[in-house]
Amino acid sequence: MSALAAAPGGIMSLASSAHRLQKTYLDELAEGKEDKGAEGGDGSNEAAFPRASEIEEQLQAVVEKYGEGADFDGKNVSQAFAHLAKAAADEGLKELHKHPRFQNLVDMALATACDMGNKELTDVVAAVGKLKFGDQMMLDTLGRRVFEKVSTLLPHELVSVVEGLKGSDHSVSKVLFDELQRRMSEVEGKLTPEQKEQLKRGFKHFGY
Repeated sequence: MSALAAAPGGIMSLASSAHRLQKTYLDELAEGKEDKGAEGGDGSNEAAFPRASEIEEQLQAVVEKYGEGADFDGKNVSQAFAHLAKAAADEGLKELHKHPRFQNLVDMALATACDMGNKELTDVVAAVGKLKFGDQMMLDTLGRRVFEKVSTLLPHELVSVVEGLKGSDHSVSKVLFDELQRRMSEVEGKLTPEQKEQLKRGFKHFGY
């Protein structure tokens, strides 16, 4: 568990730390880029950290595209996760999950989750599923926010949430499960056949 995750004050305390986390994240990425250049590309870190150069490039691209010139907010965080989900290869996911700069991004997601709108929230949940990231604190935090927003989810957002929670293998609470099913019944007339099948498979995976 990260230091922020264990901090007193829970999510409200996390929210107040977003700006500091952004600075840490950008500073560490800058340091990592300098270290990589100093090594001269000899691959000396590859044995200790497989796929290190690819992961570093992915994280650097995220900050260059979404993190310069503005504070990291929910929109920045969701875009960063979506970028990583699109770029990451399955065989490098475990290394990505352990990377300290990825963990900083997770902390920023925790810090901004309570302010995320539907799009940002569902994009993060979908990305977490694609990244097969099963951090319980992050998933619980996202799950609570989904519960607050579930009655307003559009059909494609509902599918993104269910697919994301399924991909992360999250143990969805019965209360959240019931709300997701209720929302499906409310928007059923607007769901495509493919979306209905995705939701049914997701609900079956949750095991209720």
